[in-house]
Amino acid sequence: MIIDNEFKNLIPELTAEEYKGLEESILSEGCRDALVVWGDILVDGHNRYKICTEHDVPFTTIQREFSDRDEVKLWIMKNQLSRRNLNDFQRIEVTHKCEDAVRAKAKERQGRRSDLQTSGQNYPEVERQVNRASDELGGLAGVSRKTYEHAVEVLDKAPESVIQAARNDELSINAAYEVTKMPEGTQKEVAERIEQGEKPKDVVADVRSRAGVSNKTYEKAVTVIEEAPEEVKEAVRKGEMSINQAYNQVRRAEKEKEIEQAKASIAQQEQSEFEPILYVGDGINYQPNEDYDLLLTDPPYSTDIENIDEFANSWLPNALLHVKTTGSAYVFIGAYPEELRAYLNVKIPEHIELKQVLVWTYKNTLGNNPKDRYKQNYQACLFYRGVNAPALDCPLTSEQWAVQEINAPDGRIGDRYHEWQKPMDIAERFVRHSTKQGDIVFDPFACTGTFLLAASKLGRRGYGFEIEPAHAKIAQERGVKIIE
Repeated sequence: MIIDNEFKNLIPELTAEEYKGLEESILSEGCRDALVVWGDILVDGHNRYKICTEHDVPFTTIQREFSDRDEVKLWIMKNQLSRRNLNDFQRIEVTHKCEDAVRAKAKERQGRRSDLQTSGQNYPEVERQVNRASDELGGLAGVSRKTYEHAVEVLDKAPESVIQAARNDELSINAAYEVTKMPEGTQKEVAERIEQGEKPKDVVADVRSRAGVSNKTYEKAVTVIEEAPEEVKEAVRKGEMSINQAYNQVRRAEKEKEIEQAKASIAQQEQSEFEPILYVGDGINYQPNEDYDLLLTDPPYSTDIENIDEFANSWLPNALLHVKTTGSAYVFIGAYPEELRAYLNVKIPEHIELKQVLVWTYKNTLGNNPKDRYKQNYQACLFYRGVNAPALDCPLTSEQWAVQEINAPDGRIGDRYHEWQKPMDIAERFVRHSTKQGDIVFDPFACTGTFLLAASKLGRRGYGFEIEPAHAKIAQERGVKIIE
């Protein structure tokens, strides 16, 4: 068995307590999980291997095939992030160690695209796509890009005692990052005081207090020093502008930039290289060859199902099982009490959590006029996230509400093909918010193909199932490829 130090060092060390617990478990129950190897190189199970060899405990191995060392590193990273209970800093540290592999694979993926293989005129597009790896890294670690970058700066520039404090959750990433912005002598003092046993949070708070301002004002000043234009910083130095005014100006500029970038990103996503695919048949028990990044679907409602409890349990657990740990799911359901109760009681896989019950509301359809209750002009949407899902890509404030108010498709203007059809606008929003170009979007109840068309339009690989041939035919007429 070969121990590759680069692979071994990707794995966060167990605490003494964790190692002791693992050792006691192996000694009492044996090594239950097989060690993962690539040829003769140990890829997963370094602690188990050490314990087993020290105590002559038998173990088994399982071979995995990888194309190269980068693929091994990415597998180790994803395995650790999905299995270990790591804090944000530890997750970022694991991801940062694999940054070269993430970027290499991103570049490799783009190099395979036929429309980017000619050099010269398409090189900027390749670079734009490769640079998206910076966003992917934060997403893989489960934090925002900014938090990821701050943590990386801590790893690169902070004293070792500050880094260790962040690893141990004794110091937040922001507080540790502040230390890197302090003068060298102050950084040395912070490090020495932590090494002498003082609580890291108390040390940083004490250093902040010397400035004679509150912690919050201190943090704002650091942001101004780091991000404000020189003329703004000079105005603060001269007393012509307060720290708070300068901070608000920085934040306004940042928000305006985010909005412009979001608009540009949305415009760029109006092209697609992927054709939406619809299989005619029942997708309830579908077992995909590859897990998907987004489950986006609108199943039949309780008004069309005899037993909604039985139906919800027949398909949702399996569909969520195949959502990646970095993926998300949006499941539209009726707003009827019995339907809400049925879906909220479904047992879901451990790698997924129900994050919110979103609402889609509309005011352009009249419907019935009931005498014993209010007119129902909304539907619920269950929003699930994988345990390692990245932050939502939702910079436009108008799209950030849990209640999405969008007109329903209207047959009078020719865009309504089914009674319960969802508007293309909300479909595109959810695809943009929770996926990136090239991701897989799955819909087991595709009906007339709205969600698949939205995925394809935005450069995602959309596919799904529809059991009713008449609905599939309409989807085909709308531009979806049908496979019988």
